[in-house]
Amino acid sequence: MQVKVKVADKQTLDTVKTTTDNTKTMVDSVNNTIGTPQNSETVLSELKTIKENTEGGIDLTTVNSNMEKPLNVQLIEQTWAMGMTDESMNWGFRQDGYVGEALWFYGQLWKYAPAAMETICGLPTIDSIAASTIAMDALSASTIAMDALSASTIAQSAIRKSSMAIAKYACGLAGYDHRTIADMPALAQSSAGMSAVAASSVAMSAVAASSVAMSAVAASSVAMSAVSKSKIARDAIFAKSSALTTVQGSAMAIGKFAVGCADLNPDEYKDIAAVAAASAAMSAIAGSSTAMSAIAGSSTAMSAIAGSTVALDALYAKRKRMSGASKSLSGKFIILEISGNNAFDTSQYGYATLSDGSKPSWSNYKAKYTYFKQYKKYATFMKNDTDSDDWIDYFQI
Repeated sequence: MQVKVKVADKQTLDTVKTTTDNTKTMVDSVNNTIGTPQNSETVLSELKTIKENTEGGIDLTTVNSNMEKPLNVQLIEQTWAMGMTDESMNWGFRQDGYVGEALWFYGQLWKYAPAAMETICGLPTIDSIAASTIAMDALSASTIAMDALSASTIAQSAIRKSSMAIAKYACGLAGYDHRTIADMPALAQSSAGMSAVAASSVAMSAVAASSVAMSAVAASSVAMSAVSKSKIARDAIFAKSSALTTVQGSAMAIGKFAVGCADLNPDEYKDIAAVAAASAAMSAIAGSSTAMSAIAGSSTAMSAIAGSTVALDALYAKRKRMSGASKSLSGKFIILEISGNNAFDTSQYGYATLSDGSKPSWSNYKAKYTYFKQYKKYATFMKNDTDSDDWIDYFQI
Protein backbone atom coordinates (compact mmCIF):
# COMPACT_ATOMS: atom_id res chain seq x y z
CA MET A 1 0.00 0.00 0.00
CA GLN A 2 1.39 3.41 -0.99
CA VAL A 3 1.71 5.77 1.95
CA LYS A 4 2.22 9.49 1.68
CA VAL A 5 4.96 10.54 4.05
CA LYS A 6 5.54 14.09 5.11
CA VAL A 7 8.84 15.00 6.79
CA ALA A 8 9.37 17.95 9.05
CA ASP A 9 11.46 19.99 6.57
CA LYS A 10 9.11 19.35 3.58
CA GLN A 11 11.43 16.96 1.74
CA THR A 12 9.85 15.21 -1.21
CA LEU A 13 9.08 11.53 -1.05
CA ASP A 14 11.76 10.84 -3.67
CA THR A 15 14.39 12.44 -1.49
CA VAL A 16 13.21 10.42 1.49
CA LYS A 17 13.46 7.23 -0.57
CA THR A 18 17.00 8.14 -1.59
CA THR A 19 17.87 8.66 2.06
CA THR A 20 16.28 5.31 2.81
CA ASP A 21 18.38 3.54 0.19
CA ASN A 22 21.50 5.02 1.73
CA THR A 23 20.67 3.41 5.08
CA LYS A 24 20.77 -0.16 3.77
CA THR A 25 24.28 -0.59 5.13
CA MET A 26 23.14 0.44 8.60
CA VAL A 27 20.16 -1.91 8.39
CA ASP A 28 22.51 -4.75 7.47
CA SER A 29 24.59 -3.79 10.46
CA VAL A 30 21.50 -4.12 12.64
CA ASN A 31 20.84 -7.54 11.14
CA ASN A 32 24.34 -8.67 12.06
CA THR A 33 23.95 -7.70 15.71
CA ILE A 34 20.64 -9.28 16.68
CA GLY A 35 21.60 -12.89 17.16
CA THR A 36 20.78 -12.89 20.86
CA PRO A 37 18.55 -10.84 23.20
CA GLN A 38 21.69 -9.40 24.79
CA ASN A 39 22.10 -7.22 21.71
CA SER A 40 18.91 -5.19 22.21
CA GLU A 41 20.80 -2.05 23.20
CA THR A 42 22.97 -2.32 20.09
CA VAL A 43 19.92 -2.72 17.88
CA LEU A 44 18.25 0.26 19.52
CA SER A 45 21.39 2.32 18.94
CA GLU A 46 21.48 1.34 15.29
CA LEU A 47 17.83 2.24 14.83
CA LYS A 48 18.43 5.59 16.45
CA THR A 49 21.26 6.20 14.00
CA ILE A 50 18.94 5.39 11.12
CA LYS A 51 16.36 7.79 12.51
CA GLU A 52 18.89 10.56 12.90
CA ASN A 53 20.12 10.09 9.35
CA THR A 54 16.66 10.70 7.94
CA GLU A 55 16.72 14.41 7.34
CA GLY A 56 13.81 15.97 9.20
CA GLY A 57 12.39 12.72 10.51
CA ILE A 58 8.86 11.43 9.96
CA ASP A 59 5.57 13.16 10.72
CA LEU A 60 3.70 10.29 12.39
CA THR A 61 0.37 12.11 12.47
CA THR A 62 0.46 12.70 8.72
CA VAL A 63 1.46 9.11 8.09
CA ASN A 64 -1.50 7.82 10.08
CA SER A 65 -3.95 10.12 8.30
CA ASN A 66 -3.05 8.54 4.95
CA MET A 67 -3.33 4.92 6.00
CA GLU A 68 -6.31 2.57 6.13
CA LYS A 69 -4.92 1.23 9.38
CA PRO A 70 -2.89 3.48 11.71
CA LEU A 71 0.84 2.85 11.85
CA ASN A 72 0.50 2.20 15.56
CA VAL A 73 -1.80 -0.71 14.90
CA GLN A 74 0.34 -2.19 12.15
CA LEU A 75 3.36 -2.14 14.41
CA ILE A 76 1.52 -3.85 17.25
CA GLU A 77 0.05 -6.50 14.95
CA GLN A 78 3.35 -7.22 13.23
CA THR A 79 5.25 -7.30 16.48
CA TRP A 80 2.79 -9.60 18.22
CA ALA A 81 2.67 -11.88 15.17
CA MET A 82 6.40 -12.43 15.62
CA GLY A 83 5.68 -14.13 18.96
CA MET A 84 6.66 -11.38 21.38
CA THR A 85 6.58 -12.27 25.06
CA ASP A 86 4.86 -10.25 27.75
CA GLU A 87 8.23 -8.97 28.94
CA SER A 88 9.40 -7.88 25.51
CA MET A 89 6.06 -6.24 24.71
CA ASN A 90 6.37 -4.23 27.89
CA TRP A 91 9.90 -3.26 26.93
CA GLY A 92 8.64 -2.02 23.60
CA PHE A 93 5.82 0.01 25.08
CA ARG A 94 8.36 1.92 27.16
CA GLN A 95 10.30 3.14 24.14
CA ASP A 96 10.09 6.51 22.39
CA GLY A 97 8.20 6.90 19.15
CA TYR A 98 11.27 6.90 16.96
CA VAL A 99 11.70 3.15 17.35
CA GLY A 100 8.28 2.48 15.84
CA GLU A 101 8.80 4.99 13.08
CA ALA A 102 12.13 3.47 12.12
CA LEU A 103 10.85 -0.09 12.10
CA TRP A 104 7.94 0.82 9.86
CA PHE A 105 9.56 3.34 7.55
CA TYR A 106 12.67 1.29 6.89
CA GLY A 107 10.96 -1.79 5.57
CA GLN A 108 14.33 -3.32 4.80
CA LEU A 109 14.54 -4.27 8.46
CA TRP A 110 11.71 -6.75 7.96
CA LYS A 111 13.38 -8.12 4.83
CA TYR A 112 16.95 -8.26 6.06
CA ALA A 113 16.49 -8.62 9.80
CA PRO A 114 13.14 -10.19 10.80
CA ALA A 115 14.72 -11.67 13.91
CA ALA A 116 14.99 -8.14 15.28
CA MET A 117 11.41 -8.46 16.47
CA GLU A 118 12.44 -11.25 18.81
CA THR A 119 14.62 -8.74 20.63
CA ILE A 120 12.90 -5.37 20.39
CA CYS A 121 9.36 -4.11 20.01
CA GLY A 122 9.33 -0.82 18.16
CA LEU A 123 6.12 0.95 19.09
CA PRO A 124 5.10 4.54 19.68
CA THR A 125 4.43 5.13 23.36
CA ILE A 126 1.23 3.45 24.44
CA ASP A 127 -0.13 6.66 26.01
CA SER A 128 -0.34 8.21 22.55
CA ILE A 129 -2.14 5.13 21.23
CA ALA A 130 -4.63 5.14 24.11
CA ALA A 131 -5.36 8.80 23.40
CA SER A 132 -6.22 8.20 19.74
CA THR A 133 -9.78 7.24 18.83
CA ILE A 134 -8.64 6.13 15.38
CA ALA A 135 -5.92 3.93 16.83
CA MET A 136 -8.16 2.40 19.51
CA ASP A 137 -10.93 1.67 17.00
CA ALA A 138 -8.43 -0.10 14.76
CA LEU A 139 -6.83 -1.95 17.65
CA SER A 140 -10.19 -3.08 18.99
CA ALA A 141 -11.02 -4.58 15.61
CA SER A 142 -7.85 -6.66 15.52
CA THR A 143 -7.66 -9.92 17.43
CA ILE A 144 -3.89 -9.91 17.09
CA ALA A 145 -3.55 -6.37 18.40
CA MET A 146 -5.96 -7.07 21.26
CA ASP A 147 -3.88 -10.08 22.26
CA ALA A 148 -0.79 -7.90 22.31
CA LEU A 149 -2.46 -5.24 24.45
CA SER A 150 -3.85 -7.84 26.83
CA ALA A 151 -0.38 -9.29 27.36
CA SER A 152 1.18 -5.97 28.34
CA THR A 153 0.75 -4.56 31.82
CA ILE A 154 2.00 -1.20 30.57
CA ALA A 155 -0.58 -1.11 27.78
CA GLN A 156 -3.30 -2.13 30.23
CA SER A 157 -2.34 0.68 32.60
CA ALA A 158 -2.56 3.31 29.85
CA ILE A 159 -5.88 2.02 28.54
CA ARG A 160 -7.50 1.89 31.98
CA LYS A 161 -6.83 5.59 32.50
CA SER A 162 -8.69 6.69 29.35
CA SER A 163 -12.48 6.68 29.22
CA MET A 164 -12.41 6.35 25.45
CA ALA A 165 -9.72 3.69 25.34
CA ILE A 166 -11.15 1.39 28.03
CA ALA A 167 -14.64 1.61 26.49
CA LYS A 168 -13.44 0.61 23.04
CA TYR A 169 -11.08 -1.99 24.46
CA ALA A 170 -13.88 -3.59 26.52
CA CYS A 171 -16.20 -3.61 23.50
CA GLY A 172 -13.48 -5.23 21.41
CA LEU A 173 -12.99 -7.94 24.00
CA ALA A 174 -16.74 -8.53 24.16
CA GLY A 175 -17.17 -8.63 20.40
CA TYR A 176 -19.39 -5.55 20.41
CA ASP A 177 -19.20 -2.78 17.79
CA HIS A 178 -16.77 -0.36 19.45
CA ARG A 179 -17.19 2.19 16.64
CA THR A 180 -20.60 3.14 18.04
CA ILE A 181 -19.21 3.80 21.52
CA ALA A 182 -17.35 7.06 22.17
CA ASP A 183 -16.34 6.54 25.80
CA MET A 184 -17.35 4.88 29.07
CA PRO A 185 -20.39 7.06 29.83
CA ALA A 186 -21.71 6.18 26.36
CA LEU A 187 -21.05 2.49 26.92
CA ALA A 188 -22.64 2.65 30.36
CA GLN A 189 -25.83 4.03 28.81
CA SER A 190 -25.95 1.36 26.12
CA SER A 191 -28.06 -1.60 27.21
CA ALA A 192 -26.82 -3.76 24.34
CA GLY A 193 -23.21 -2.74 24.83
CA MET A 194 -23.22 -3.32 28.59
CA SER A 195 -25.02 -6.65 28.20
CA ALA A 196 -22.27 -7.79 25.83
CA VAL A 197 -19.51 -6.60 28.14
CA ALA A 198 -21.21 -8.08 31.20
CA ALA A 199 -21.36 -11.48 29.49
CA SER A 200 -17.62 -11.50 28.78
CA SER A 201 -15.24 -12.41 31.59
CA VAL A 202 -12.25 -10.75 29.90
CA ALA A 203 -14.17 -7.58 29.10
CA MET A 204 -15.59 -7.31 32.62
CA SER A 205 -12.20 -7.96 34.17
CA ALA A 206 -10.84 -5.05 32.13
CA VAL A 207 -13.71 -2.80 33.20
CA ALA A 208 -13.42 -3.82 36.85
CA ALA A 209 -9.71 -3.00 36.83
CA SER A 210 -10.34 0.55 35.61
CA SER A 211 -11.48 3.18 38.10
CA VAL A 212 -12.56 5.36 35.18
CA ALA A 213 -14.73 2.58 33.79
CA MET A 214 -16.22 1.59 37.12
CA SER A 215 -17.14 5.17 37.99
CA ALA A 216 -19.18 5.34 34.79
CA VAL A 217 -20.76 1.93 35.41
CA ALA A 218 -21.70 2.69 39.02
CA ALA A 219 -23.29 5.97 37.96
CA SER A 220 -25.55 4.36 35.34
CA SER A 221 -28.69 2.41 36.19
CA VAL A 222 -28.54 0.87 32.71
CA ALA A 223 -25.02 -0.40 33.28
CA MET A 224 -25.70 -1.62 36.81
CA SER A 225 -28.78 -3.53 35.72
CA ALA A 226 -26.77 -5.30 33.03
CA VAL A 227 -23.86 -6.01 35.35
CA SER A 228 -26.07 -7.15 38.23
CA LYS A 229 -27.90 -9.67 36.05
CA SER A 230 -24.66 -11.39 35.09
CA LYS A 231 -22.78 -13.68 37.45
CA ILE A 232 -19.74 -13.28 35.21
CA ALA A 233 -19.85 -9.53 35.73
CA ARG A 234 -20.55 -9.77 39.45
CA ASP A 235 -17.66 -12.18 39.92
CA ALA A 236 -15.34 -9.78 38.10
CA ILE A 237 -16.38 -6.98 40.44
CA PHE A 238 -16.01 -9.15 43.54
CA ALA A 239 -12.54 -10.11 42.32
CA LYS A 240 -11.42 -6.46 42.26
CA SER A 241 -11.82 -4.74 45.63
CA SER A 242 -11.62 -1.24 44.15
CA ALA A 243 -14.46 -2.06 41.75
CA LEU A 244 -16.61 -3.43 44.56
CA THR A 245 -15.91 -0.35 46.67
CA THR A 246 -17.10 1.87 43.81
CA VAL A 247 -20.35 -0.08 43.57
CA GLN A 248 -20.81 -0.03 47.35
CA GLY A 249 -20.53 3.75 47.39
CA SER A 250 -23.66 4.29 45.31
CA ALA A 251 -27.18 3.71 46.64
CA MET A 252 -28.41 2.81 43.16
CA ALA A 253 -25.46 0.59 42.31
CA ILE A 254 -25.34 -1.41 45.54
CA GLY A 255 -29.12 -1.86 45.50
CA LYS A 256 -29.14 -3.38 42.03
CA PHE A 257 -25.97 -5.35 42.70
CA ALA A 258 -27.38 -6.88 45.89
CA VAL A 259 -30.64 -8.02 44.29
CA GLY A 260 -28.66 -9.43 41.38
CA CYS A 261 -26.60 -11.46 43.84
CA ALA A 262 -29.89 -12.75 45.28
CA ASP A 263 -31.07 -13.81 41.78
CA LEU A 264 -33.72 -11.10 41.59
CA ASN A 265 -34.34 -8.68 38.71
CA PRO A 266 -32.39 -5.45 39.29
CA ASP A 267 -34.63 -3.60 36.84
CA GLU A 268 -37.39 -3.70 39.45
CA TYR A 269 -35.46 -1.80 42.13
CA LYS A 270 -34.33 1.81 41.90
CA ASP A 271 -31.81 1.74 44.72
CA ILE A 272 -30.97 0.18 48.09
CA ALA A 273 -33.77 2.11 49.84
CA ALA A 274 -36.31 0.48 47.52
CA VAL A 275 -34.72 -2.90 48.19
CA ALA A 276 -34.78 -2.40 51.96
CA ALA A 277 -38.48 -1.54 51.82
CA ALA A 278 -39.42 -4.67 49.89
CA SER A 279 -40.01 -7.71 52.06
CA ALA A 280 -39.63 -10.21 49.22
CA ALA A 281 -36.34 -8.67 48.14
CA MET A 282 -34.98 -8.53 51.68
CA SER A 283 -36.01 -12.10 52.36
CA ALA A 284 -34.06 -13.22 49.29
CA ILE A 285 -31.06 -11.07 50.20
CA ALA A 286 -31.07 -12.34 53.79
CA GLY A 287 -30.82 -15.84 52.34
CA SER A 288 -27.84 -14.93 50.15
CA SER A 289 -24.43 -14.73 51.80
CA THR A 290 -23.06 -13.15 48.61
CA ALA A 291 -25.64 -10.37 48.62
CA MET A 292 -25.19 -9.71 52.33
CA SER A 293 -21.42 -9.64 51.94
CA ALA A 294 -21.77 -6.89 49.35
CA ILE A 295 -24.18 -4.97 51.56
CA ALA A 296 -22.01 -5.34 54.66
CA GLY A 297 -19.16 -3.46 52.97
CA SER A 298 -21.39 -0.53 52.06
CA SER A 299 -22.12 2.14 54.66
CA THR A 300 -24.85 3.40 52.34
CA ALA A 301 -26.53 0.00 52.27
CA MET A 302 -26.09 -0.64 55.99
CA SER A 303 -27.74 2.69 56.78
CA ALA A 304 -30.66 1.80 54.52
CA ILE A 305 -31.06 -1.58 56.23
CA ALA A 306 -30.84 -0.03 59.69
CA GLY A 307 -33.54 2.46 58.74
CA SER A 308 -36.04 -0.12 57.53
CA THR A 309 -38.09 -2.32 59.86
CA VAL A 310 -38.98 -4.43 56.83
CA ALA A 311 -35.30 -5.13 56.20
CA LEU A 312 -34.51 -5.76 59.86
CA ASP A 313 -37.44 -8.14 60.19
CA ALA A 314 -36.08 -10.14 57.25
CA LEU A 315 -32.74 -10.47 59.03
CA TYR A 316 -34.43 -11.26 62.34
CA ALA A 317 -36.32 -14.13 60.72
CA LYS A 318 -32.94 -15.79 60.11
CA ARG A 319 -31.34 -14.85 63.42
CA LYS A 320 -29.06 -17.00 65.53
CA ARG A 321 -28.36 -16.79 69.25
CA MET A 322 -25.07 -16.84 71.13
CA SER A 323 -25.82 -17.79 74.74
CA GLY A 324 -23.83 -18.72 77.81
CA ALA A 325 -21.43 -17.14 80.26
CA SER A 326 -18.47 -15.42 78.54
CA LYS A 327 -19.39 -17.07 75.26
CA SER A 328 -17.72 -15.39 72.27
CA LEU A 329 -17.73 -15.55 68.46
CA SER A 330 -15.60 -14.12 65.66
CA GLY A 331 -16.82 -13.51 62.11
CA LYS A 332 -19.26 -11.03 60.57
CA PHE A 333 -22.51 -10.38 62.42
CA ILE A 334 -25.31 -7.84 62.59
CA ILE A 335 -26.29 -7.60 66.24
CA LEU A 336 -30.08 -7.57 66.51
CA GLU A 337 -30.80 -7.83 70.24
CA ILE A 338 -28.90 -8.21 73.52
CA SER A 339 -30.22 -9.74 76.75
CA GLY A 340 -31.15 -7.19 79.40
CA ASN A 341 -28.62 -8.32 82.01
CA ASN A 342 -25.71 -8.60 79.58
CA ALA A 343 -23.34 -6.05 81.15
CA PHE A 344 -20.96 -4.08 78.96
CA ASP A 345 -17.29 -3.86 79.91
CA THR A 346 -14.47 -4.43 77.44
CA SER A 347 -12.05 -5.53 80.15
CA GLN A 348 -14.11 -8.20 81.95
CA TYR A 349 -17.71 -8.48 80.77
CA GLY A 350 -19.56 -8.35 77.47
CA TYR A 351 -18.74 -6.25 74.41
CA ALA A 352 -18.60 -6.27 70.62
CA THR A 353 -15.92 -5.13 68.21
CA LEU A 354 -17.34 -3.44 65.13
CA SER A 355 -15.97 -3.42 61.58
CA ASP A 356 -14.16 -0.13 62.14
CA GLY A 357 -12.38 -1.53 65.21
CA SER A 358 -14.49 0.37 67.73
CA LYS A 359 -16.04 -1.21 70.83
CA PRO A 360 -18.98 1.06 71.63
CA SER A 361 -21.14 0.62 74.69
CA TRP A 362 -24.35 -1.32 74.33
CA SER A 363 -25.66 -0.34 77.75
CA ASN A 364 -28.47 1.80 76.30
CA TYR A 365 -28.94 -0.22 73.10
CA LYS A 366 -29.92 -3.75 74.10
CA ALA A 367 -33.51 -3.75 72.89
CA LYS A 368 -34.47 -5.28 69.56
CA TYR A 369 -32.66 -3.57 66.64
CA THR A 370 -31.48 -0.61 68.72
CA TYR A 371 -27.78 -1.50 68.73
CA PHE A 372 -27.59 -1.82 64.95
CA LYS A 373 -29.74 1.25 64.40
CA GLN A 374 -27.36 3.23 66.58
CA TYR A 375 -24.05 2.07 65.08
CA LYS A 376 -24.99 0.77 61.60
CA LYS A 377 -21.97 -1.50 61.32
CA TYR A 378 -21.41 -5.22 61.46
CA ALA A 379 -19.51 -6.81 64.32
CA THR A 380 -16.37 -8.89 63.85
CA PHE A 381 -16.28 -10.15 67.46
CA MET A 382 -18.79 -10.37 70.28
CA LYS A 383 -18.70 -11.68 73.81
CA ASN A 384 -21.29 -12.24 76.53
CA ASP A 385 -21.15 -11.13 80.14
CA THR A 386 -20.18 -13.75 82.74
CA ASP A 387 -23.74 -14.83 83.64
CA SER A 388 -25.07 -18.09 82.26
CA ASP A 389 -28.33 -16.52 81.07
CA ASP A 390 -26.66 -13.88 78.89
CA TRP A 391 -27.29 -13.97 75.14
CA ILE A 392 -26.99 -12.01 71.90
CA ASP A 393 -29.28 -12.47 68.91
CA TYR A 394 -27.50 -11.81 65.62
CA PHE A 395 -27.66 -12.25 61.88
CA GLN A 396 -24.61 -14.02 60.48
CA ILE A 397 -23.29 -12.48 57.27
